[in-house]
Parts: sequence; C-alpha cells; structure tokens
Amino acid sequence: NVRESKAPSVKIYPNPSNGFVFIDTENDIAKTEIYNITGQKLREYQTEKTIELPQQGGVYFLHITFKNGEKAMEKV
Repeated sequence: NVRESKAPSVKIYPNPSNGFVFIDTENDIAKTEIYNITGQKLREYQTEKTIELPQQGGVYFLHITFKNGEKAMEKV
C-alpha cells in the first residue's frame, strides 16, 4: 500500500512584493515563519494571512504550518 499525500494549496501574492504579502489558502494557518536565504529565522506570525516582510530586499522563505499539521514552504 502506498499512501498519497497532497500538498496544501498555497498562493503567495504579490511576488515580488513591496513589503507585504498575502497568503491565499483554504487551510487554517497555525503559524508562518520567515527565514532569510542563510536559514536565519527573522519573524514568526500566528494565524495571519497578511505578512510583513523585512525592510531589506532579498529572497525569503515562508514556512507555513497549518492547524491540521501539514506544512508548506514558499519562496518570496
């Protein structure tokens, strides 16, 4: 038996951003963590679907944990 797992559907916009991004998903968010390109955790948000990015430009990774235990990672 092979159990298939479908990744949660997540849309991040606008990308590129001017400082704020919106998370569009049907799943309830437990937390969102922002990491920089070196893996340093910069911020953490609880349940919000509007996220403020750090002021300096660059590439960031959003690690999203959903209330059902599923996880997603998106590059911004």
